[in-house]
Amino acid sequence: PRNGEVSVLIVENDQQASTKNVIDHHKDGFPFPLHHALETTPGIPFMRNRAFAEADRLGADLLAFVDDDEEVTASWLDNLLENYRTSDALLIGGPVLHKRPDTPLTPIQDAIFQAGADAVSERMAKRTEYAALGQTEKINIFTHNWLGDMALYRDHGLRFDETLAMTGGSATQFFFHTVAKNLPTGWAPDAWAEEVQPVSRLNLGYQFRRARDQELNSWTMQLARDLRFRPSRKTLVRRTFFSALGLIHRSCALPFRDYKGRRTYAVKLGKVIGRAMALAKRRSDLYAPSKQTGY
Repeated sequence: PRNGEVSVLIVENDQQASTKNVIDHHKDGFPFPLHHALETTPGIPFMRNRAFAEADRLGADLLAFVDDDEEVTASWLDNLLENYRTSDALLIGGPVLHKRPDTPLTPIQDAIFQAGADAVSERMAKRTEYAALGQTEKINIFTHNWLGDMALYRDHGLRFDETLAMTGGSATQFFFHTVAKNLPTGWAPDAWAEEVQPVSRLNLGYQFRRARDQELNSWTMQLARDLRFRPSRKTLVRRTFFSALGLIHRSCALPFRDYKGRRTYAVKLGKVIGRAMALAKRRSDLYAPSKQTGY
């Protein structure tokens, strides 16, 4: 990037440093300083907090996250930094679009992929609209495309909640806590990343489970007492009830829908079940070792 120094940090979440030799082998030819850290406590928030601690130790001003199954454009970091430099935001996100896998897809898988990709594109476009209106607090910023000022860690004491290691949702909660502290956030619409969708995700069962668990986590956190913009349980009951009525009505036409329509139905059903589970105070086990089948 222009007017900046970059280091790359790889945090390995395992009992032993199985990738360190590979990283050391590539250090000499790598265009940026390359660092490795081993975090032995399993769970994504432990890894992210370790990244914060290592970045602090290295004297970094900013920390950027992308997922390990994503690809970014050549101008990705420049675009994030440009947004940071031209705003007062301490936390900035960018769009992540779905990328088709190299594996040939069946017609059913292709339809599910396209429906999901279209839904994500619409969601990213809506976030760009919010940003243009100055309503960035409405844009949930996730660590799959994320730039944070180290002041969030050093001065404001923000951390990823390690109690959510198995449930997921620590990135969402981090964003909620940032907004609750009235800290400015931003959106960089040109800082693109792409996430390859493996074939294991291109089925109705996965689409249902993912929507269910994400909705469960979202509402569990929204109902928590220490968060801003906290809805009431009555609001959740009302939304769940009317969404369920809508699904009952749509189920009559389900046998006649194509797979895009069925994917939409599976996602909406997952969300209704997730809301009902939140009302029942259930907890997600999205990232439990026994559940790692394509998430």
